This record gives sequence, C-alpha cells and structure tokens, in this order.
Amino acid sequence: MIPLELSQDHCPRGYDGPLSFFEGEYGKAKNFKLLVDTLQMLPSIDDLVKMAGGSNDELRKKLNEKSPLLFPLLQWTLSSNRAHLEAIPKEHRIPGCGDFQFHLVSSSPQKEKAFRERRALMQEKKKKGSMWVWHGSAPGNWHAILRSGLKNLSGTKLMSAGQAYGPGIYSAKTVSTSLGYMGSVNVAWKNAKYIPHRSGLLLIALCELVNEDPNPKDDGYPTLRTHNNDIITIQNEDIISTRFLFVHPDGYNGDRNLKGEDLGDKIPKALRPDE
Repeated sequence: MIPLELSQDHCPRGYDGPLSFFEGEYGKAKNFKLLVDTLQMLPSIDDLVKMAGGSNDELRKKLNEKSPLLFPLLQWTLSSNRAHLEAIPKEHRIPGCGDFQFHLVSSSPQKEKAFRERRALMQEKKKKGSMWVWHGSAPGNWHAILRSGLKNLSGTKLMSAGQAYGPGIYSAKTVSTSLGYMGSVNVAWKNAKYIPHRSGLLLIALCELVNEDPNPKDDGYPTLRTHNNDIITIQNEDIISTRFLFVHPDGYNGDRNLKGEDLGDKIPKALRPDE
C-alpha cells in the first residue's frame, strides 16, 4: 500500500479532506475506495505533460486543485518503479502474443547477476542454460512484481493464488495453464489512452528459467519441481527472471496453445537476453 500521509502544510487553504489512503490510525485499515477514486481523478499522460509545462511545482499546484493526494500518489508511483518496461515495436513482436507487448526486466542487478551465473553453470553442464516459461498473475500483483521481481510468497499473508502444488513461484510450460492464475481487473483508469480497456485487463509474462534438473536438492532444498508435466514451482527466486510482459485489454486474445519453449526461436535477436 502507498506509504503516504500528508501534512496540512501541503494542502490548499481550507482543505479538510483525507490526508492518507488509510482509515483511522495511519497504516491500519486501507481505504481502497479512496485510492480508486483518486486515481480516476488523474488526468491522461498527455494532459499531465501539458499541465506541468516542465515544472513539478506547476503540476503539483494544478493537481492540488483536484486533490492534494494526487501529486504525491503520482510521484511515489513513478519513483518507486525500478523495472525496465519498454513497448516492443510492431516489427519485433512475438507471434501469437497479442498487440500489446513489452520488454520487461524487473530483477535487481544483484539478482540478475546471480541468475546469469546459475545459467552459465547449467550451460556448461547441460549445453542449455535456460528455458522459457509463462507466469500469469492477477493485475493487482503486477504493481509489486514491477518493483521487486517474482517472489516466493507461499504460506505468507501476501500469497494470492494458493499453493495447490506446494510452495514456490508458479509458472507453466503452456500459456493456457497460466491463464487460470491471471484474474482480471474490472475498474479501468478512465483516462488511459495507450491501452484501451472495456471488459477485463489481463497480464502475463514470459520468463527465463534456469534449466535446472527437476526436483534437485540445492543447499538442502529443491530449486524447482514439475507437476503434471506442465506446471513448474520454483523455490529459488534467483533462477527465474521476467523478460516479456503481454497485456490483453479485453480478455486473452493470443494463442492459448503456445508453449514457452516454442517461442525460443521466434524471439527477435534484438530482444534476446545478452544479445
């Protein structure tokens, strides 16, 4: 949740509305309705640029006229996102994955370094350092994934999809399997322009997974397990990295039978890791 609590010094004169997105004592009950209502006040990106005119102070002043919560919310959203998210040009899009495709790197430099070292070890051992798998998750989870990468949250209060196959980060070889974990969002940001949204926004990632042996023991615990020859649960966060994000505005409209490994040769050279 947004770590935001305003002081009256940052509010327009006479403002007596809420100072945070919590009800009662700060940090306790979360006021999600206030958060959604505030986001709906946020102008489009084009309008924000025009309002700012190159000045943060001017942007704050104009947003304060709508709500003093708006500018801090926008500022925190942008500054807390450390992921690399870049739209893929049409000529480089991966076949069967829809019209809204993004190159996504959400790992920290330390995690990426650990991933590459593990991949190089498997490359030397097995002549194939990594494989491609899918990860579907509810839209509300992507806020955290963009900031912290994929995390093994099984058994914690942050777990969102259960653990039918035991603990771990859940991935799948076939995209149709991951669809069941995606959920959808029914409240659209009304001023969005780049991605239209009318019925149910879905997000799914194509991830690179180190080609470990199934069910090995690593430092006393398994790094990954396979289930039903399709689902893979990953216990070691260092062996999986998000590489591509696919956004489907009105329900999934890609090829449901796509296997991650089938896309290996279809990923343009310009988008391949280490190219």
